[in-house]
Amino acid sequence: MRVGILNLPFDNNYGGNLQRYALARVLWEMGHDVKHINLRYSYCLPFYKKPYCYAKRLLMKLLGSKSSIFLEQERKREDERMEINALNFYERYVNHTRVVYGIKEIGQVCRENKFQAVVVGSDQVWRHGMVKGVLGLDNYMLGFIHDEHIKKIAYAVSLGTEQRLGSAQVQRYSKFYNKFSAVSVRESQSVALFDEYGWTEPRAQHVLDPVFLLKKEDYVTLTEKETVDNAAKNRIFCYILDTNKRIEDIIRCKERELESASVTVGLKDTEKVSVEQWLYNIYTCRLMITDSFHGVAFSILFNKPFVFCGNEKRGNMRLSSLYKMFMIDSEQTEHLDWQAINRNIEQFRRVSEDFLNHSLRAE
Repeated sequence: MRVGILNLPFDNNYGGNLQRYALARVLWEMGHDVKHINLRYSYCLPFYKKPYCYAKRLLMKLLGSKSSIFLEQERKREDERMEINALNFYERYVNHTRVVYGIKEIGQVCRENKFQAVVVGSDQVWRHGMVKGVLGLDNYMLGFIHDEHIKKIAYAVSLGTEQRLGSAQVQRYSKFYNKFSAVSVRESQSVALFDEYGWTEPRAQHVLDPVFLLKKEDYVTLTEKETVDNAAKNRIFCYILDTNKRIEDIIRCKERELESASVTVGLKDTEKVSVEQWLYNIYTCRLMITDSFHGVAFSILFNKPFVFCGNEKRGNMRLSSLYKMFMIDSEQTEHLDWQAINRNIEQFRRVSEDFLNHSLRAE
């Protein structure tokens, strides 16, 4: 089957890029012709906003502001610089469409590639507040696809938080939900929430985040294909998205406790630290400290003790669901029964693969 994958726009996020890779690879191994829809952020102001925005910025500049008049172009150059390693990984390992910037072009590439199914997910593609400035929830619920012969499948879609939609929103999005052939979610809480909404046809199924569909050895193989260093070997590896004093204090405390140096990587370091190096850092470290969902996910995959620093802004519901799935005590993440956890991963991996196989079965 010819399958397109739609998720958040391409960026330098390690977890997001490995998620795309894992889902595309698993679907390809199942025998499907898979392409990721290469959605990018647009750095252009709408034409009707340009006169006002440029005039305002020029005035601010004359009054002493250091901000740029052509802010969008500067952001584009900065993002391209930070995305260089992620782009190399994406180009090498993820089969994809041409670059698209909006819903009209997405519709065009769906027709060009004659997709028989479109899989939306994973990540927080159904988090209303996150996607309203990208494509909007109606489009991430594939409302732009009107051909009834194209299967619509949601894989491990995430809401990110427990914030509920209003009654008018529920009614609006119900008509899109009911057009799906199959729906699965990344957080167990979402199943009950969809039931509250009346979104029961099809009924959502709880599955694994795509990165868990591959085994540890699959990721280790990636690190063996690239030049990596031992920067984090036997040390504390810190992957921090939003640093603050509390997190810095945790890192210093663990350094003293373990008498170990730490290595810290954030999204501002992606120009220097490749996807493969990031994986290798987790694989070889002594302890992982992170405020990232995928930082925790790969710690679990590599059976590494970890400390999760809650990040409410990015959504902690994801972690509570993951802990429940693998029966992890959130207070004991440095001392875990890895054999039991690995058995749980295998069990849910089979469930998740069965969902994909069944939902993409030719009628």
